[in-house]
Amino acid sequence: MPSGAHPIRDPKDRGRRQGSYDSGTTKASSFLQFSSLGSTIAGRQVSAATLNVRALWSATCTPEAFSVYPVTQSWSPSTTTIYPGPSYGSAIGSLTPDPGASCSNSTGSTRVGVKMPVPPSTSWFTRVAAGGIDYGLALAAPTGDGLHWKKFHSDDSATSGWRPSLDLTYGTNVEPQVNASYPPENFQPELLVYASREFTAGDDVARRKSFSGSRWRMSCRSQSTELRASVTRILCGVVKATSWPWWI
Repeated sequence: MPSGAHPIRDPKDRGRRQGSYDSGTTKASSFLQFSSLGSTIAGRQVSAATLNVRALWSATCTPEAFSVYPVTQSWSPSTTTIYPGPSYGSAIGSLTPDPGASCSNSTGSTRVGVKMPVPPSTSWFTRVAAGGIDYGLALAAPTGDGLHWKKFHSDDSATSGWRPSLDLTYGTNVEPQVNASYPPENFQPELLVYASREFTAGDDVARRKSFSGSRWRMSCRSQSTELRASVTRILCGVVKATSWPWWI
């Protein structure tokens, strides 16, 4: 998916920049818009994402990190020309790439294009797919030194394959399939009720008579006849009372 935006840069400069080449005096960030992103992934589930950029210049041959951020406010490529540009949130992806030939391209030749694919988190894309606002993405790096300065090919690069692009893996959301459930539909449990009073050999006649004239409350549990092997049968608990009516 190609981008449709421009970095904060001189209009004559066919590249997008980030970081600083003079330890903070001059700073730069780049911003990307993907105009068809929302409609392309609407209602989809994004499982993987890669932001592809190509570097034509790097300030050092030592790998230095840069990050990708979701832009959090509306902006226009035609009017976004002054640093720091629109605001952006927390990083959703970072890369510490080998600069390759970009660190020795002293003439700034556009024939150099070292691929630097950043794997951003899919969480931002998931929100966009669900209808969240898409203000685009930002590329930024630390500006406190001159080591993170990079220049990338822009969307007007003469080599179309070196322009910023998104590779997304996505599919249609599918409702979960239910293969089995418990209890089954229209399940009819069997209510088993037990009432008992055990007497030991030591019980006298008076105690036996007092039991037969008392009122009792019974609390029971149902049991399925289909599940006798897996459900333990529990007898009703019987509690003596003097004023409760009979009930189950």
